[in-house]
Amino acid sequence: MKWFKHDTDANMDAKLQEIMLDYGLEGYGLYWYCIELVAQNVNGDNLTFELEHDARIIARNTGSTPQKVSQMMTSFINLGLLDADNGHIFCLKLAARCDDFTAKAVRRKGIKPLANQRVGVSPTKSEKVPLEVEVEVEVEVEERRKKKEENNILFDRFWDLYGKKTSRAKCEPKFNKLSEADKNKILEVLPDYVASTPDKKYRKDPQTWLNGKCWNDEIQKQMVFSVDCGIDYDALAGNFNRSMQIWEYVPEVVKVTEKQKSLIAILVSDHKMTNERFKDYFEYCATSGKHDYVLNNANMPAQGLTYFLSEDTIQK
Repeated sequence: MKWFKHDTDANMDAKLQEIMLDYGLEGYGLYWYCIELVAQNVNGDNLTFELEHDARIIARNTGSTPQKVSQMMTSFINLGLLDADNGHIFCLKLAARCDDFTAKAVRRKGIKPLANQRVGVSPTKSEKVPLEVEVEVEVEVEERRKKKEENNILFDRFWDLYGKKTSRAKCEPKFNKLSEADKNKILEVLPDYVASTPDKKYRKDPQTWLNGKCWNDEIQKQMVFSVDCGIDYDALAGNFNRSMQIWEYVPEVVKVTEKQKSLIAILVSDHKMTNERFKDYFEYCATSGKHDYVLNNANMPAQGLTYFLSEDTIQK
C-alpha cells in the first residue's frame, strides 16, 4: 500500500484523545507509526493488515522502551484502535482507507475476519513473543545474569581463599548449587581451615572438602609454639587498625590472639617480616585495590587480621 486516507481532524477522535491524555504526543505518534508499519506490508497478495513488528523493534526505532511500547499497545487494543486475535495484532479499519489499487484487491478478495477476536485483551499466542511476556522474559534474563555474576564473585572468593586449586570445573557448579547460608558459612570458616593447614599437601582437595560439607567440621587448630620473634604486637595491631580504618567492614584488632601470634611467627621466619614491613604490608593491602572485594563488601563475612596473616594472602 503506497498511501492511506488520513483525516485532518484525526487528533479529535475520542479514542485518540484518551491516548493523548495518558501518553501525550508520544502515544499519538506511536499509534500512527504502527498504522504505517501495517500499511507498508499490505499489497494485493497480502491483505492481512497485521502488525508484524514486536515491541523491541518498535522501541528501538522510536527511542522508547519495550515496556512502555507494550503498555501503549495494550491501550490501543483496549480502546479498539487496534485488533487482537490469537496473539496477533491487526488494524482491519485500514481496509476502508487504503489506496485505490489496494482497495480494488480488498473488494475482489475480501479480508479474512477475525473469528476469535478479543478486543481489549493483549496478544498471548503469537508466533513472536507476546508483548507483555517479552518484558517478563527480559526481566527474568537480567535476574539470571545478576545471579550468575554474584555466584562467580563468591566462587572466585572461595577459590582464592582455599589456595589449593584443583578440579575447578567440578567445584564451581557444586559451590553454586549451595544455599546462601552455606556459602556464607564457608567464607566465614575458610580462613581458619586454611590457617590450620599451611602445608597445602595436607589440605583436602577443594572438591573433597565441598562434597564432605567440611565447613561444618570442627577445625583442628594448628599448634605453633609462640616464639620471641621480635614483633611489637601492640604496634602491629595499631598499624593494622590505622591502615584499615577506611574500610567499614574490617573488624578492629583489640588484642593480638595467640593464634595470630603463631601466624606472625611463621611469617617472620619464612618471609623475614619486621615491624616496619608489617606496617608497609597492611598499608599496601588497604590501598592497592587487590583486596577491595573482601574489604568493602557487606554481603561477605568481614576479613580481619587473621586473613591478612595467612600464607596464601601474603603470597599474593
